[in-house]
Amino acid sequence: MSSIWGKKLMTKEQESNTDEVKPEQGSLFELEFHEYTPSSLGTAHLSGFAIATDEMEYAVKSMRSTPPFPVQNPTQVPAAEWFCTNLAEKCGIATPVCKILKCIANGEYVFGSRIEFSAWKSGLNSPQWINLLSNASESLKKQLWAIYAFDQFVYNIDRHLNNYLYMENTRGNVIVKTFDFSLSSFVIGWPRNTPHILPTDSSTTTNWTIAKQFIGDTDDLRKCALSVLDKIEKIGVEAISDILNSMPEAWMPPMHKEYFLKWWDSEERIDRLNAIRLEITS
Repeated sequence: MSSIWGKKLMTKEQESNTDEVKPEQGSLFELEFHEYTPSSLGTAHLSGFAIATDEMEYAVKSMRSTPPFPVQNPTQVPAAEWFCTNLAEKCGIATPVCKILKCIANGEYVFGSRIEFSAWKSGLNSPQWINLLSNASESLKKQLWAIYAFDQFVYNIDRHLNNYLYMENTRGNVIVKTFDFSLSSFVIGWPRNTPHILPTDSSTTTNWTIAKQFIGDTDDLRKCALSVLDKIEKIGVEAISDILNSMPEAWMPPMHKEYFLKWWDSEERIDRLNAIRLEITS
């Protein structure tokens, strides 16, 4: 049966257990929306905001979202967002709920990141960020180290102080959820056309160098980062295939999917992980 969703080759044993194969954040019925409100946040690759048929509001990114500078695969913003958000969740990194949304007006499928109303409503300026880091709880420190390791792996060049969602837990500690992978992974040409380690002048690396001065660099914190890499190493190609095949086919060319799955199942992925481990522990 043809559909917009990716096809998956299954063995007879897998076919007998198809009920167990489900997208991580999928649902039986797709969510729809009529139109989205254009964003006024100045984020070039954010199409806008939409209220879907579950009455929740989502930040929307489409294949027509425009990165702020030339990239290798600009139409793969939704694919990068979907893949990285689902992979982060598998690694125990907190993210907003993501959904695939369908625009009723034109039938377009877009990536939707559910708005977290418990998060702080305004972004942070540099002095506020430094103050937050200087007084960070152990929970926040561990989260930031884990996110840094993950960003290194998916080659996210644009992590900065305002693409974390800040909120307080019941203990009164500030914690974060990570979002915004529009300048990472497939969009940038990862993994084929990227080095193992992010460039030192990337937004991610520059901001991490500053953050680390305030939150510290201890064995326990490094272990949090290394734990994320260990989890990524243990994720099999079948789980990655599930993520890719749970998104619309138009989001990523079949040849790109095929190449990426071969890469995931190769020693090249382990080489990247080992290079990041060395960077974290050096």
